[in-house]
Amino acid sequence: QPVTKAIFSRAAIHLKEGPVWKNHFLDYQLRGKYSVALPMYLRPETFETIKQNIDRLHFFHGSLSDIPPEEKFDILNLSNIFEYMNAAAFKVQSEQIAACCHPNARIAYWNLLVDRKLPVIDPRFTQLEPLGEDLCFFYQSFNLNTYR
Repeated sequence: QPVTKAIFSRAAIHLKEGPVWKNHFLDYQLRGKYSVALPMYLRPETFETIKQNIDRLHFFHGSLSDIPPEEKFDILNLSNIFEYMNAAAFKVQSEQIAACCHPNARIAYWNLLVDRKLPVIDPRFTQLEPLGEDLCFFYQSFNLNTYR
């Protein structure tokens, strides 16, 4: 199925049946700003918690192969990076992810059309249930894994 048809189909279902009034992604996409729904990090009730823990954040922007061996992370948001690689490259990337994870690290990523799951190729990763509803309705699946 072409990408455009898959996304259109998922959007149609979400717009008919989904919680559109709570979807901050959709709010921003349609209006160009947050006006009805706010993401968790912008809600007033989370401000103090974020402020108190801001020094614990360490961002790394780059490819997995650029991460120095001594650098370890507790949380990785990988978007949909596995979408555009073959199975062999996915295996290599899974090794690089494992190399930069602390034990019990959380790894989040989406699948658009290609179904890639870290626990399927590496038993050190475990599938977790997401804490809430995935509002990125145009993806096939949201994956939350932990590393052992």
